[in-house]
Amino acid sequence: SSRGPSRSRGGRSVEANLSIPFLTAVRGGETSINIQRANGRTENLVVKIPPGVDNGSRLRLKGQGEPGPKGGENGDLMITLTVEPHPYFKREDRNLIVEVPISVSEAILGARIDVPSLDGTKSLPIPPGSSSGQKLRLKGQGVPASGGKPGGDLFVQLKIVVPKNIDDASRKLIEQFAEANKQTPRAGLW
Repeated sequence: SSRGPSRSRGGRSVEANLSIPFLTAVRGGETSINIQRANGRTENLVVKIPPGVDNGSRLRLKGQGEPGPKGGENGDLMITLTVEPHPYFKREDRNLIVEVPISVSEAILGARIDVPSLDGTKSLPIPPGSSSGQKLRLKGQGVPASGGKPGGDLFVQLKIVVPKNIDDASRKLIEQFAEANKQTPRAGLW
């Protein structure tokens, strides 16, 4: 070019896809990726995953693309991340959600139950009179703070599990309970 000394062109950027476990996306960590080079060789690179990456996040590994012609700078390696689903955690932005089954008696009477978190099992009080779908929050137990973004919370979503079959004595108790505790849960809804 006419402006200044001629610079040699940089190498081509290389695109790659990498699938990472849910917990690596949340917490960050290291994983490796195999890159097929133009000369036919396969190279194994270690990739640092920052905490809190999302499905479709892109990472740039500077200088890990194709070599530049005539000694120019190497191109970059652009990696698109796919986050694998977790068997029981779901993610909404910086928060995690886990659905936890509870019994009818735990919902009515309240209880203390063990729930999964990123740091292992936590003990959580279930308030008496809890309903299915109700969310309880464990503050600071979501995606860790990173990159100027605050840490998230873990929400435990309750799911009341009703027994399929009950004996006659239990049926009579439930009928007495229903008689003594009249409810109109759908009143005024539609």
